[in-house]
Amino acid sequence: MAAYGRGQTLGSGINPESFKQDFSGFARAAQMQAQGIANLGQSIAGGIEKYGEIKKEQAKQSQQVKQAENIGKLIAKTMPEYADMINPSLVILADQNIPLADRVTEALNITEGFKTRLNLEGLKREREMDALKMKQMQASMQPASASAPPTSFFDQ
Repeated sequence: MAAYGRGQTLGSGINPESFKQDFSGFARAAQMQAQGIANLGQSIAGGIEKYGEIKKEQAKQSQQVKQAENIGKLIAKTMPEYADMINPSLVILADQNIPLADRVTEALNITEGFKTRLNLEGLKREREMDALKMKQMQASMQPASASAPPTSFFDQ
């Protein structure tokens, strides 16, 4: 229908685009919430992984303590001269009320201390063997006869 005179049709000056609603705020809020939940999930997953690593490390340390305890018992049984040195450490290793970190330290004391002791014993034996070889060499250089040793190279 045509407009009468200079007037306009009712509602013809209204822009329908202006009635569109903007939901971008809701979309951003949902995106932020989703990001927060994703971050929470990553934190939980990281905590679970770290817990698993800690448990593996504790199992490894417990095994180390058990091995040191077995070594200590073997030392005390086969070498009674070291029993007085090993027995206090064995008591610490067997006590479950002592923190694992302290028992691991004691286990290292047993294993590393015994390795050092064995190395020292080996060095002592090597020295004894060297001294014995030196005596044998000196004895072999001595003349077999009871006569006087030659005084110069030309006397030989």
